[in-house]
Amino acid sequence: MMEKLSAEEFDLNYKNVLKRLYAAAEKSGRKDGITLLAATKTVDADTINYAIQKGITHIGENRVQELLSKQDRIVGAHRHFIGHLQTNKVKDIIDKVEMIESVDSLRLAEEISKQAVKRGIVMDILLEVNIGGEESKSGFSPEET
Repeated sequence: MMEKLSAEEFDLNYKNVLKRLYAAAEKSGRKDGITLLAATKTVDADTINYAIQKGITHIGENRVQELLSKQDRIVGAHRHFIGHLQTNKVKDIIDKVEMIESVDSLRLAEEISKQAVKRGIVMDILLEVNIGGEESKSGFSPEET
């Protein structure tokens, strides 16, 4: 089900997030190189476009079907895939996002590379690292990275 926020709800939430972000940046001594990425899971395209108009520059989707269903209705943001990605779905999103943030296996990284080469693009990725070595978690071991 797609979530529809009112403009007032969005504005208040966005103001609070920015306030916390700026406070954290100040506390850490970092003022540059911080990117706010809005996760858009279950959020409708109109609300996402409103968020973009208000200053959101990066959005992240975590489901392939949802990303594809909204793709043509969203204007003007950098797009990331932030969820678990199956290798058979890479071909569906490779030319629709600028970064895949959830690469948890060599097999997936190889498929991303294969599909990117086919399309003549370079795909930025982030590796998921299981630093705790938890059996229930996916990702590369620190030694594999």
